[in-house]
Amino acid sequence: MHDAIMLEQRGIPTVAVCTADFIAGGRMQAASLRMPDYPIISVPQNYITSTPDEVRALAEASLEDVLKRFMAA
Repeated sequence: MHDAIMLEQRGIPTVAVCTADFIAGGRMQAASLRMPDYPIISVPQNYITSTPDEVRALAEASLEDVLKRFMAA
């Protein structure tokens, strides 16, 4: 999160992708770095035990949100 926000503050568009368990912590860190509205995309926690095909499907499901973020930058 810290690295992504540091890049963002230097004018390089970024987006953070976190599992649901880390969203609250990510939002707190973003706020402490003066970027309370920094976009964070949530992915399911269970990807760790997923097959490669399931992980690919999760990535594809998140792709639209990631692209929207970069198109808005």
